[in-house]
Amino acid sequence: MNKFVTNEVIGHGHTTGSLELNQVGEKMFGSSWDGALGRNEVQKKYKGGVALVNMDRRQYGLPSGTHWICLVDNHFYDPLMPNGKHWDIEQEDDEQNCGQRCLAFAMLYVMDADSAKLV
Repeated sequence: MNKFVTNEVIGHGHTTGSLELNQVGEKMFGSSWDGALGRNEVQKKYKGGVALVNMDRRQYGLPSGTHWICLVDNHFYDPLMPNGKHWDIEQEDDEQNCGQRCLAFAMLYVMDADSAKLV
């Protein structure tokens, strides 16, 4: 699923920004998309659907961003942290595709939440 999102949906495996993620998220998740948010926006904007949250604060007009995590149906996923049944880490430290990985996780979660929790 990650390869599909990286190659076909986003079109690259490099750093993604909130504008790019919002465009894709709105198409993929429709009214369930709560946005690509800065960590300081979660309390006001997250409604329990699908959101990607950057670990940096959103500072309007200034470039910012460090790492994306995913919130979907109040479930948390971070590709740099141990997750799932085998408690494994999916993203290598030198990779910059956390946005793509988070979108792929959210897609799987929406399709089959029980399977996604094993990832």
